Amino acid sequence: MWTDMTRPNDISQSVDGDFYIAEPTFEGSTPRITFRDKEGDILSSWESRQAHGLWVDKQDSVYLALPGAQSVDKYIRQN
Repeated sequence: MWTDMTRPNDISQSVDGDFYIAEPTFEGSTPRITFRDKEGDILSSWESRQAHGLWVDKQDSVYLALPGAQSVDKYIRQN
C-alpha cells in the first residue's frame, strides 16, 4: 500500500518502472513531487510550484505543467 501522499493529481511511470507523483498543496502542506519505487517507497522528493500535470520522457526527464505560472518546467534526472 502506498502511504504518505497528499491528494496526488498526476502520476507518470519512468522507463525503469518507478513513478513520479505530483502532489499539490492541501491543508497547509507544501506542494511536492515524489519519486517512488513500484512498492510505493519514496526514493526522493522535491518541493514544487503547484504542479498540475506531470510526465516523463524516455530519458527520464520530468516535465511539470504549472498553470499559475503558465509554463512547463523540465527537470533532467541526474544519476
